[in-house]
Amino acid sequence: PVEPFEGFRPARQMVWAGVYPELISDGEKLESAVQQLLMQDASVEAKREMSNALGFGFRCGFLGLLHMDVFKQRLESEFGMRIIITTPTVPYKMRLKNGTETEIATIEDFPAFPDLPPEKVWEPIIEGTIICMQEHLSNLTRLCLERRGLQTDLDFLEGGRIMIKYKLPLAEIVEGKFFAAVQELSSGYATFDYEHQGYRESDIVKVQVALNGDVVDEMSFLCLRDLAQDKAQAWCAKLQQLIPRQMFEIRIQAR
Repeated sequence: PVEPFEGFRPARQMVWAGVYPELISDGEKLESAVQQLLMQDASVEAKREMSNALGFGFRCGFLGLLHMDVFKQRLESEFGMRIIITTPTVPYKMRLKNGTETEIATIEDFPAFPDLPPEKVWEPIIEGTIICMQEHLSNLTRLCLERRGLQTDLDFLEGGRIMIKYKLPLAEIVEGKFFAAVQELSSGYATFDYEHQGYRESDIVKVQVALNGDVVDEMSFLCLRDLAQDKAQAWCAKLQQLIPRQMFEIRIQAR
């Protein structure tokens, strides 16, 4: 047998999102398109799933946000699909009360009330490298600290540029529009790259969003326990503005 070259690692999906057709009747067309793309890109993982709100679709795993965007564009341009992609999430590892360790890629799989909460939760960590001009350093440093970053390196380069490295939770990159914030604070002159650095234990909880007492998994989210109350209040206030007024009462809850 041929020995593989050292240093190569199998592809690992670090960003997960649901892919659904805009029209429920396009379910078979979406399945055919996804199957064809899977034969061309082995790094994508897709599992069939059914959503009460969006119908038949796929839970897809990608190498990163750019990979997910390319997959979406290919579905639209090559197959003429009109699709809906849910908010991307990252995989978490957890240890349950019975000692079982597992990995979850969807919010629906995260234990919540009335089930027992997990004993420990680990979230994926990356080391991000930002190269920027010196005048943008303070704003980008503040951004990294706000996203729970820990600085690991700082180097001064030629031409008035600086390279800074931070260890950051992958969830802050994927779910917090980190790329857009970096470009905005640097007027488009900064670059950002990252490498995975394993997992770190964190106090993560699931916040369930319910309308008239019925939990809507598509609106639920994961966050740090210390930030759960503030984020839940902000999300309920946003839903109050987005949901049109009705002739009956709509109770919005986060728990």
